[in-house]
Amino acid sequence: FNDQHPGQTPIDMLTGCAEGMRVIPERCRLLFDGKIRLPDAARLDEMMHTAGAAIVGGTTLFRLYDVENALAWQSQFAQHRIWSRIFPYNKRWLRLGMPHPLHWERLNAALK
Repeated sequence: FNDQHPGQTPIDMLTGCAEGMRVIPERCRLLFDGKIRLPDAARLDEMMHTAGAAIVGGTTLFRLYDVENALAWQSQFAQHRIWSRIFPYNKRWLRLGMPHPLHWERLNAALK
């Protein structure tokens, strides 16, 4: 807020965005571009496929799987403190987000 010109900011929006992008570390930028998470998506897909799930689709941030009973899978994941989403319009769909790098073992335990 600028007292001399109410409603205006002391820096224009484009300059502010450019400055913000300049200071974001390269790793964060790559994460937002999805380049870091591609290997994670492939890893998650392989783990889920081995456990009996079929990939429906997704992004580098989450994956959607077709499973026999999504509610049962969700319950199993919940026992390991893993959040998943099921859908009322399709009882076979299960959505998982990409695990934090330190949580792959917990996911592996949930799939056994």
